[in-house]
Amino acid sequence: MIKQSLIFGTIMVGMTATPAIADPGETIHVRDRAADRSIDCQGKPVDISGQSNDIVLKNCPDVTISGQSNDVLIGAGSKVVVSGDSNDVVVTLSAGGVLELTGDSNDVLVSGKGYTVRNRGRANEVERR
Repeated sequence: MIKQSLIFGTIMVGMTATPAIADPGETIHVRDRAADRSIDCQGKPVDISGQSNDIVLKNCPDVTISGQSNDVLIGAGSKVVVSGDSNDVVVTLSAGGVLELTGDSNDVLVSGKGYTVRNRGRANEVERR
């Protein structure tokens, strides 16, 4: 079972607002290592390929997490793909939303209604709320 207080505590401690600057329609890339970031995607897709980051996302409908050992809080999303390993993810999916896990050893806490989970990785733990 995912330790919800640990995930939320880890993500929220020491967070600073970092504005994401990108051209309209451009994917926002997070390649940091051991950073604390809060990002408003303003409807743009985001790709997290860094590692050991604490990231809070809002207004990010499409999220890809290809990095490792990240703690990611996604305010609301329609498509979340976790292809990296050992990530802790908390997400609220919209109706018709998709959570796809192809990486291994990820812990995901997902809430919402009418979403689909595709778990193709190994040793992933998905808790639904």
